Amino acid sequence: MTLTAFALAGVGLVLFLGALVQRVTGMGMALVAAPLLVLLLGATTGVQTLQVIGLFTCLASAMVLRRDINLRRAGALLLAAAIGLVPGVWVARTMPASWLNIMIGAITLIALAATALLRTLTLFQGTRGVVVAGSLSGFMNVTAGIGGPPIVVYAATTGWPHREYLATMQLYFTGLSILSLTGRGL
Repeated sequence: MTLTAFALAGVGLVLFLGALVQRVTGMGMALVAAPLLVLLLGATTGVQTLQVIGLFTCLASAMVLRRDINLRRAGALLLAAAIGLVPGVWVARTMPASWLNIMIGAITLIALAATALLRTLTLFQGTRGVVVAGSLSGFMNVTAGIGGPPIVVYAATTGWPHREYLATMQLYFTGLSILSLTGRGL
């Protein structure tokens, strides 16, 4: 696929804005960039581009914020995310591109609504909460490049201190991007 100069500039602008949101809030790059990258580059290339850029953005942020990272929580969430990656990889590889585009849009809208509406669910608390949030995050990340909303709901329902959450998410999303890219194939 050849990109016109206009499309390439659009991709650059979208990634810049997404990275800016990511650095300020600790997440959100995917919610900002995924829908536009999918439109500009297609479902597979758009999601994988987002995951590669997200990998390096999160890795850089994790190095800066390393003192506040909760390694145990990041590891537990990554293990749970691996569970959700398995069906997500299958969906991403077998679903026709047109339906995958629709699914990415639907996941984005549902994720935004869920982030606002589900903050009080007990489903996201304790060990069960780690498994539910991580699995949903893994599935959503490998299919649509948007793995953050379940983790936001998990953080809100558990009272996760923001500073630790912000730092830990950078390591988590670094690992999640590696898992997702490996699962989908580069």
